[in-house]
Amino acid sequence: MIIERISTDEGFYQQAIELRYELFFKQFELPISIVQDELECISEHFAMGEGNDLLAYGRLTELNSREYKISQVVVRPSFQRKGYGKALLSSIIEFAKSAGAKRIELNSQVSAGKLYKGLGFVETGDIYSSKTTGVPHVRMVLLPVT
Repeated sequence: MIIERISTDEGFYQQAIELRYELFFKQFELPISIVQDELECISEHFAMGEGNDLLAYGRLTELNSREYKISQVVVRPSFQRKGYGKALLSSIIEFAKSAGAKRIELNSQVSAGKLYKGLGFVETGDIYSSKTTGVPHVRMVLLPVT
């Protein structure tokens, strides 16, 4: 198993688009084009893979100087709750720290909050419904970044 930054012209990236669509948007009958939002082209993309198979994916975007956002974290269903998401997120956080991050934020589906809390994230707002899907989310932040 490897965790690496990937470019948008790699096979893992296309698998990530498909997995993100499958897990986040397909059930709401939204078009697959919704996956590639305004942050897509300005973000770093991270994949966890084995051979040619994508196991997990996450995205990191620098919002402002030294402020980052993690988003679109997905783990293939057959690999969920086995530590793959935590390992991928740990690598993304370490990358942000090495880039000088002073703040890392994310919007978590409420159902995934325990994973992020285990990595040191804290809730910073009330639960809200995603504008796109209606799925309950909560804003979380990792402070201080050390």
